[in-house]
This record gives sequence, C-alpha cells and structure tokens, in this order.
Amino acid sequence: MKKIVFILLFIVSGCGGSSPSTNQSDGSDNDTTTVDSDGDGIVDYKDNCPLIINPTQLDTDSDSEGDACDRDDDDDNIADESDNCPLIINPTQLDTDSDGEGDACDRDDDGDNIADESDNCPLIINPTQLDTDSDGEGDACDRDDDGDNIADESDNCPLHNNSDQSDIDHDNIGNPCDSDFEEKLMLIMSM
Repeated sequence: MKKIVFILLFIVSGCGGSSPSTNQSDGSDNDTTTVDSDGDGIVDYKDNCPLIINPTQLDTDSDSEGDACDRDDDDDNIADESDNCPLIINPTQLDTDSDGEGDACDRDDDGDNIADESDNCPLIINPTQLDTDSDGEGDACDRDDDGDNIADESDNCPLHNNSDQSDIDHDNIGNPCDSDFEEKLMLIMSM
C-alpha cells in the first residue's frame, strides 16, 4: 500500500506543474540572466551601473560606464565633483565670469546677461552692446571701434573715423574729437 501511495503522490506532483525555463532564475547565486541588483529594470549583465539605479543608461562619454556611477562623465580627466562642466569636455576649466559654470557649458561666459550667441563680445562684459562702427564686434572687445583701420590705442580719435589722423592744433586729439576744433580752425584761418 505504501508503494501505491508513493506512486500516486509522485504522479500527482508531476502533473500540471511548470517545467523549468532557461529564462527564469533557478534560485542559485550563479544565475546572471535575470539578476537586477539595483532594481532599475535593467538586468545586471546589460546594466552599465549594476549597483546604482539608472534606468536611462545614460553614458555621456560612451565608456560603457553609466553617468550614474562614472566619476568623470565627459572623460576630460576632471572628476565630476570638481568639473565645472561635468557633461562637456573642458580640461582647462576656463570660467571667464567666475560663476562656477565653465565657459564650455555657460550660455553667458562674461556674465553680462547677454547670451553668448547674441553677445557681440561674449568674453568681455558689455551689457550695452555698443558697436560704434557696426562691424558686429562690440566696442568693449573691438581693437578699432571706429573702423578707420587705426587701433584704438594709437588712434587720436578712437570713436570717430579719422583715418588720416588729422590734428590741426597738434594737441594729440583728432579734429573730429577736438571740442574746440572749429574755434581753432577759425583762428588759424584768420591768420
């Protein structure tokens, strides 16, 4: 009788049960096909940060290490916690306006509240955007503000076109800039 009960139990327990699948975990520690250690929905063997939740798998520098666990996301040899543009390569860490955001990722490098793409001097503060000679380069960074082909530091009248550098009274102020030019001209002509 014992033999019959045992056989019946064996037959009943085998019927209707599920057969093992290669896609399901066998419960052992060696099964790597379904383990998701961080619970982000990406199994460990496909997860670029298997111990840190990162369902997007973002990997900015394409080094196979996800940004969530990569200490240098842009691969510029500056650790993210010290990098002033952690997602954009900028090994020099240049930060013209000292706002903590590197020029490589700063939309306003000089901090004058004019976005670089619209700023006629993106690295020099010039909120007025004054461009005397209308050459697209603001006076704050233009070496020849009046467009007379004489550098401002040598120009006797840097904001007025005076290419011949005429200075009738020899006072080192070009005629177009000399406030008493007309008076002096009248005096010279009357002699």
